[in-house]
Amino acid sequence: LVRNEKIDLGFVTVEEPDLYQDDEHLIFKKQTVGQVMACVGKHSPLAGKSSISLKEILKHPIITLPGYQMYESILKLLRKYGKPNILLNSFNRDVGRQILSLGIGVGFYSSIVIKHDPYFTTGKLVHIPISDAEIHLIYGYIRLKQRRLSTPAGEFLKIVESETSSLF
Repeated sequence: LVRNEKIDLGFVTVEEPDLYQDDEHLIFKKQTVGQVMACVGKHSPLAGKSSISLKEILKHPIITLPGYQMYESILKLLRKYGKPNILLNSFNRDVGRQILSLGIGVGFYSSIVIKHDPYFTTGKLVHIPISDAEIHLIYGYIRLKQRRLSTPAGEFLKIVESETSSLF
């Protein structure tokens, strides 16, 4: 939509910091970086761990959200050690969190999401750093190189940057 000039700004999450570097039409502006964490319910036998390996994660059912590059990357890493047991592959984020909160399975969330998600802030879910893989998610926006932002888009971006600086 940005490339086709239908919108002025696109907010994106990428794993590769240089994804837009060679793009002749788009500029990417990084806002913050998050790290992917393994996440389980507070009643999970894994809940007290200070870190977890990919091999250990493979021993448990996996909860994923289809269509997100982050999950494809995690599944690719897990497949190096065996076949992941996908318990749930659903677009419904709430269903996944509810299943995890029962102590069933392992899910994956960004450290940015974890900071403000009620399942984590209330202690229903806990996050565990992955000991043998670091997956970083870079949050930012894209816009056209050759097009000046409209006044409303520029003002909106100022508000977004001001408000989100306290979130990150």
